[in-house]
Amino acid sequence: MNLEVETKLSAAFDFVLPDLDEVVVGLHITRRPSKRTYTTYFDTAEYDLLSCGAALRLRSSQESRTLDIGIWTLKFAPPSKGFKSSRFEFEVRAEGSSVPQKFIPALGVFGATGPLVEVAALSAVRSSIMFEAADGRPVIELDDDFVAVSEGPNRGNRFREIEIELLDPSFEDQAEDIAGLLVSYGACYAASSSKLEQAIDNPGNHAWISGLLDRYEHPVVGELSRLASLLLGEVGGRKVLMNRLAEELLIGLKEDSAREFIVQFVSKVALGGSLYREESDGLFGLVTDLSISLATELRNGVGGNAAQPKLSSLAVRRACETVLANAALMRRGGRPDTAVFAELLEDVVSLPWGELSQGDEALGRFMGKWS
Repeated sequence: MNLEVETKLSAAFDFVLPDLDEVVVGLHITRRPSKRTYTTYFDTAEYDLLSCGAALRLRSSQESRTLDIGIWTLKFAPPSKGFKSSRFEFEVRAEGSSVPQKFIPALGVFGATGPLVEVAALSAVRSSIMFEAADGRPVIELDDDFVAVSEGPNRGNRFREIEIELLDPSFEDQAEDIAGLLVSYGACYAASSSKLEQAIDNPGNHAWISGLLDRYEHPVVGELSRLASLLLGEVGGRKVLMNRLAEELLIGLKEDSAREFIVQFVSKVALGGSLYREESDGLFGLVTDLSISLATELRNGVGGNAAQPKLSSLAVRRACETVLANAALMRRGGRPDTAVFAELLEDVVSLPWGELSQGDEALGRFMGKWS
């Protein structure tokens, strides 16, 4: 996963980049050879991804429309209203002729469960400039793209976009200085937040596109992004998954959403018993199902307020109340210890739910440890 933080500028085709040395004192500039790329964007016919601030693309250095060459990228985050944006970016090398299986759960979070269709295609010539710190680390990247729309509502359009990507947060001031210098020489901050928008948005359909981008309120889009990130994290077994889940429940998701997820989690674990104790696959399947269910409620406007399941027994209720109490306490105590909460979730999964009762010794040990 990469958190992409960048400033987008628009420029005329005859715009000449100024000397950048004066604004990046202490950084070494390396110019990379130009390269041509071909990018195809996919969405459902209803533009479910775009409506959630997400984009799915396949980019290749070869002029091929097959799906087995290049890099698949899924980007998403709350849509930005300005020229600066921060987006999560996940990449998978193309293998076979379909969307990577790894992306399918996250697409479900965004409601993109139907067939995916090509919504736009672009070709671009990119020239890149890397700004490196004294130790050789790249800290800022400037990409100067000359873009042609080959498929989509704006087919035949051409535009130039300059992206200034911040690779190291401690160099934010220098990145802003670079953008400011380019603007002072005639570039301007981009009106569109992505190349996809420039490929599909025009006066004839602008109202419709704007409606898509405003389908969900920003807090909802933010919650969807957190759930998608949970399902796209690095593979590393159940411990890694539990740590990611704990982080989202304590830090990422809003409290109402986290509470609903916890209640559903404890209820499903109690019903599934050993299914979730043995391997990571069963546990990941549960987290996926709960994430997509919560996402569906959020998109329908009932997330965090949906009817809670009727807990199957007093033992389940007590365990659930214990987890909720710990979550509430940790969330209010500054930056919570996600490792401790992950241990609590693992203890919930490890309880012998098939034979658990109110007075069970295992439940007593659990309550003694976490109450």
